[in-house]
Amino acid sequence: MLFAKKSVEGAEPQVHPKGIERATIAIFAVFVALCLLVVFVVDQALNSAEQFTNRSADARATAIARSYANYLSERTAAADVLARTVAFQYRNHTGKVDLTRLVAAGLLAPTDQTLVTLVNADGMVVQAWPTSPESTVHLGDREHFVAQQNSVKDELYIGAPVFGRVSNVWTLQFTRKLFDGAGRFAGVVVVSEPLDFFTKSFANHANLGTDGAVLAFRQDGRLLVRASSDGTPLPTGEALDRYVGSDGSSNFIFDPVDHHRRLYARQPVPGYPITAIVALSVRDIYADLERQKNAYWGWAFLLVLALTAAAFLAKSYVRTLLQQRAIEAKIAETDQLTGLGNRRALDTYTTDRFKRDDRPPVALVLFDIADFAVINERYGDDVGDSFLRMVANRLTQLTSTADLVVRVKSDQFGVVLSGNEPAARALEFVRALFDSYRFPVHFRGYSQDVTLSVGIGTSEYEDAPGALRGQASYALDLAKRATSQTQRNEYRVYDHAMFQQFGDERGIDEAVHEAVLHGGIEAACTPTLNPRANTVVGIWAEPLLRRSTGEALAAGTFMDAADRSRLSNSVWTLAIEHATHTVARFGDDSLLWVRVPVTFIRDIDPDRYISPNSLSPARYRLAVSGLLDRQLDEISVARITALRGRGVMIYAVVNLDRGTPFALLSALPIDGLVIEGDWVQASPASSTAAPVLNGLIEAAAATGWQTVVTGVTTPEQLAWLSARSVATVSGPYVDATWPVSLHQN
Repeated sequence: MLFAKKSVEGAEPQVHPKGIERATIAIFAVFVALCLLVVFVVDQALNSAEQFTNRSADARATAIARSYANYLSERTAAADVLARTVAFQYRNHTGKVDLTRLVAAGLLAPTDQTLVTLVNADGMVVQAWPTSPESTVHLGDREHFVAQQNSVKDELYIGAPVFGRVSNVWTLQFTRKLFDGAGRFAGVVVVSEPLDFFTKSFANHANLGTDGAVLAFRQDGRLLVRASSDGTPLPTGEALDRYVGSDGSSNFIFDPVDHHRRLYARQPVPGYPITAIVALSVRDIYADLERQKNAYWGWAFLLVLALTAAAFLAKSYVRTLLQQRAIEAKIAETDQLTGLGNRRALDTYTTDRFKRDDRPPVALVLFDIADFAVINERYGDDVGDSFLRMVANRLTQLTSTADLVVRVKSDQFGVVLSGNEPAARALEFVRALFDSYRFPVHFRGYSQDVTLSVGIGTSEYEDAPGALRGQASYALDLAKRATSQTQRNEYRVYDHAMFQQFGDERGIDEAVHEAVLHGGIEAACTPTLNPRANTVVGIWAEPLLRRSTGEALAAGTFMDAADRSRLSNSVWTLAIEHATHTVARFGDDSLLWVRVPVTFIRDIDPDRYISPNSLSPARYRLAVSGLLDRQLDEISVARITALRGRGVMIYAVVNLDRGTPFALLSALPIDGLVIEGDWVQASPASSTAAPVLNGLIEAAAATGWQTVVTGVTTPEQLAWLSARSVATVSGPYVDATWPVSLHQN
């Protein structure tokens, strides 16, 4: 049992505990040292191999990039020779050039895929080889034509890839100016080459590996062509500045096009404004290194495995001795239902720890099962006990390194973690705990969703007996409040802000006790309005705590403290009593509205808060929250039925933000609905909220229920609601426009 890891003073172990401790430390120290040595040696060897691989890859990429730059220079020169020849013939023959004749005469030696086009000064295609266009083609808007037309230089211009209007394929454009006999601009000669003109003999697996690439860019950074190692050329891609930084440089980056990581090397193309880039795949570069790593780490793993086996044999021996001592743990510190430690075990642990001189940091995790009461009510105590044993078994599996695991009370469990960074370990445990209850649990043939509230306290703020549990309990209370609102797993960690807040809330707890005992509970009243007649028909009442100093606390400030102190029912009873006398002074037709939880209706006898002598039961309106959370139990149904029989009207509080289960709502024994939440705030301005709210109001009216809407903040909301089947409204705007004091006067 985990809780028995702490020492027991009356035990008679066969081996002195100090000797066991020293042996265990020595075994694991040697184990860790040997493992670290193995890891260090392997890591150093692999680091050296990786550095060598990087240097080799860098040298290879640079060499291939230079070779590719020379290849591009040769290919560009070939295209330039064609363009120069045509331009020379054009000028010498005063514009009378027959491309077919030049090819036949051997003055031009284009490839089968080359297209040579003559374009006049107006941008019109006048001749093309090997075939002329069937219709008029205008190239005056092309980049290469515009650049040559506007340039004062007579030089080769390499255009960006275009979809040819003559060739009807993607091509690279190499252009030179044409001049007439007087030396004036007469057009351009365009040598069009397919995209693979720059990659055909170079983009292959031999040069680039399995996932390499080559890229060619103009001097302005525009991509000319990109090809992968399978030889497929592409005309589109990112600009040069998305790759390597400068000529002659190389680096590992993720390709912005296909997001593969490669080693990029950049080289200028001799004689032309082109930049060549070669990209080698990281997978190819590190293939041999990965095989080497696998071999090294494989042998290292086998060695560590052997060391682990030896260490565990030694650990098993030590554990056997510890188990012999744990058998003699005191029965008084064992929870008989689950076999875990109990509350006394936790108190003993914290007390014994405080007596020690060397106290490592410690964290206490307390968690509550929010659904346990439902399980007991629905299935009975025997099934509830089986559920707790299941929780204990699962908890034991999650806490193999914990100092102490206890069942503190009922459905509350605790886990103590000490050593280095206990808070971090506590959070790690909480994550594992939440993860283990992601899905419904099964026990005794039943299935149940489990919602947990977790509080974490540490010795960081106050290291004293009792302080650790107090911190964790306070954090647990905050987590339980959050769980009640979100209906989800929640956790809270005690921190400096809580340390301050803890003191403040203890002051509020004392104020609640004082007010309940000595008449400090009153009712804060706000008006309820008939929106059609614009008349106040009653008041809403909620608890108000008035301290002996005269300071008044609103319900939102102290009701959580009342819940913690189990005084909330008393607070509601006293508040209703105070509000009853207030409403009695308003007249015979004024109504008293009170919003109470369903637990108040179930637990408190109506005779304690319904006062027929002061106010007729027919003037009470109870808005009950929590009716839609789950199926009502028989006691609650009986209480509601009895109240309605006496003339009290019961309303279900509906918050549209949390949803409205039809099956529960349709079966409720109620007289109407009280609608609240952000959907009310958004109406009528929201085109989504207004129809939904209107639909619920009209559906309630069709059912015969009265509808009350709270939270009215603007005159526009009031005007919109007055046109609907709404009996009464309330909220800040109503309170400001028709204050209770004015109505009372």
